[in-house]
Amino acid sequence: MLRPYPEGEKPHMADAAPILSPHDDLTTGERLRLLRNRKHLSLRELAMQTGVHFTTLAAYERDEASPKGETLRRLAMSLGTSADYLLRLRATPSRNVGKALTRRKPQVSRPIQSPLMSIASQ
Repeated sequence: MLRPYPEGEKPHMADAAPILSPHDDLTTGERLRLLRNRKHLSLRELAMQTGVHFTTLAAYERDEASPKGETLRRLAMSLGTSADYLLRLRATPSRNVGKALTRRKPQVSRPIQSPLMSIASQ
């Protein structure tokens, strides 16, 4: 409970009310479903992208099971968010939600010429 402070005295951070997000109360399954629906993906489409069977994804969304390790990483990548958000360690999804993930183009490097090759060509 916040208490009034005398004029000129500043409140302590411990007394400040927490910043609430509409996502705070969502379970992991609800977060998965929300993100999947925002990307307009069916369970089967997400299953194809992640390599996780659609019945397993449905169990995650019903909070009957929880994704772990590599599965969690693949789900986060496909849904454009972080594993922290899916595990409820962050209150809001990343800014990539609903956007296609872009990959950096590989840089083409020149072949290395050895000193022997330059001597042989002379």
